[in-house]
Amino acid sequence: GVRVGILTVIASASSEEYLMHRLQINSPYDTIVSRANALRERGAELVVLMVSGELPFINKLLSQSQVDLVLRSDPYYVEPVAPDEKPRENYVIVTSEAAAAKVSIEWPQGNPAEAQYEVVQLPLSDYPKDPVIAEQVATYDNRITALLSEQVARLTSEMDTTRDAVRTRENGFGNLVSDALKEASHTDVAIINGGAIRGERSYREGHLLTRKDITSELPFRNHIRVLRITGADLKSALENGVSRVEDASGRFPHVSGMQFKVQLSAAPGNRVKELTINGSPMEPGRIYSLATSDYLANGGDGYDSLKRGTEVPFSQQVTPLIADIVISVLRRQSTLSATATGRISFVNGRDS
Repeated sequence: GVRVGILTVIASASSEEYLMHRLQINSPYDTIVSRANALRERGAELVVLMVSGELPFINKLLSQSQVDLVLRSDPYYVEPVAPDEKPRENYVIVTSEAAAAKVSIEWPQGNPAEAQYEVVQLPLSDYPKDPVIAEQVATYDNRITALLSEQVARLTSEMDTTRDAVRTRENGFGNLVSDALKEASHTDVAIINGGAIRGERSYREGHLLTRKDITSELPFRNHIRVLRITGADLKSALENGVSRVEDASGRFPHVSGMQFKVQLSAAPGNRVKELTINGSPMEPGRIYSLATSDYLANGGDGYDSLKRGTEVPFSQQVTPLIADIVISVLRRQSTLSATATGRISFVNGRDS
């Protein structure tokens, strides 16, 4: 038989996302190399690395024979265009959550570098369920279902989170999210991008919003970030946000503490007019406090001007998820009127 050593890697953000305070996550590359060497010293002839997302150095590990086979489960995988970035034959990627990979390996004894790999992806339904694991899954599903079914607020108006509604104009749910960020961080203003809202639903008045509704609307595990930023950079961020309204781009901004007009006939970069901050004209040289998502703070969706801001530590030890902040606000309010309040208006009549 062949002695096989198996390594697994978890995302570096896990310690924060899942509140595992005592968990320390080391540099993945150095740790993989160290542990792979240790497995070989213990007699492993084949070292397998299992991952669930993107690691930029996978091909490097394989080309240097640090590991022999990589198994990756990733439903969001997009094959790279560059030939040197394409996965090697011993880099197996399963993109369907309902599939498994069967890997057959042949190589000259003692020389896995010359191995030949044959990969077949099979539906999980072809395999019988393990009764013990099936019971564990059912127990977990029941707990998650009970948690997500919690009712947090009642809608006192209709609410629209379809693509056009959150990417081309002010939106009631977008206002809720930005207001929640501003309230949680006690900042001057807040910005969230319409692309962060993915529910694609139309809710009727009287609907009882659940935790599942909110996590479906905000599926990305974005965290709140607080920045100190100049008025000029804040306006640049808004200019970016309205630069592609015609394309229903996900960068469209939903704001709190701000009011402005959008002149669509103007060129992108010069569309934001009459910007006020909490009722007063924006001052380009003044420093404002801003609450936003980690995605936007890192320049996502073209918000490069936010990277010039100075990050302020959040008041809590663990930075919360934006979805959890919104759920907490809704619990306290118990009702939600998801209507526009005139924060963003269009000079060319695009308000509705």
